[in-house]
Amino acid sequence: MAPPSTNAPAPDAPSGHETGKQERRSRIVAAASDIIREAGIDGVAVEAIARRAGVSPATVYNLFGNRAAIFDHIFDADMAQYEALVAAHTGAGPVGLFFDAIDVATGLYARQPDYYKALMRLSERDGPLYVSFSRPRHAFWTRLVREAHAAGALLPDLDHEAAGGALAAIARGALYFWVEGRASLAQLHHQFSYGFGLVLLSMVIDAERAVVRARMNAPFPHGCPQGPRG
Repeated sequence: MAPPSTNAPAPDAPSGHETGKQERRSRIVAAASDIIREAGIDGVAVEAIARRAGVSPATVYNLFGNRAAIFDHIFDADMAQYEALVAAHTGAGPVGLFFDAIDVATGLYARQPDYYKALMRLSERDGPLYVSFSRPRHAFWTRLVREAHAAGALLPDLDHEAAGGALAAIARGALYFWVEGRASLAQLHHQFSYGFGLVLLSMVIDAERAVVRARMNAPFPHGCPQGPRG
């Protein structure tokens, strides 16, 4: 008798039908993102998304159920892009990475200000969209706190979730001032950095305090005038 095979069965490859559905989903999400960039939130009707994606409105409803589900996917794709950009910053150290993440965020806002303002306004339209937008961002800052703590850069007794929540609240509050036209992008960067600095100074070990103090007052890195700070 031949010995039993030790090779695990290969996972089933997605069927052509499933591959086609995923491709249509991707086109629909990309179409909705493009419409937001061009026309803002009010232009994002299912019929307009379907025309841009080259599918029928019925296909949009069949694959997503409603517009809110499409917006969830847009939020997820944007967050995945942001995390990948932050992950490329490897030389700043665990505390400097918080401020590098701010620089990355404000760089994205500088390149597509109307798009990101639209996403923020969209996230305010109902509770589920607010949760979809906010929860992964809270998780992101909490993860940075955990990683800095594990690296020995933060004080031993630390509530990771509370610290991450405090940072997320500062980020969102500063972002609202910019979205509402009450702060320039340079002012947003300063409020973001300074607020993070105040929180981090209560959490970091003594050897990291100089890093925080230097970065919380660093100039705006994206080539725009600073403007008044208030």
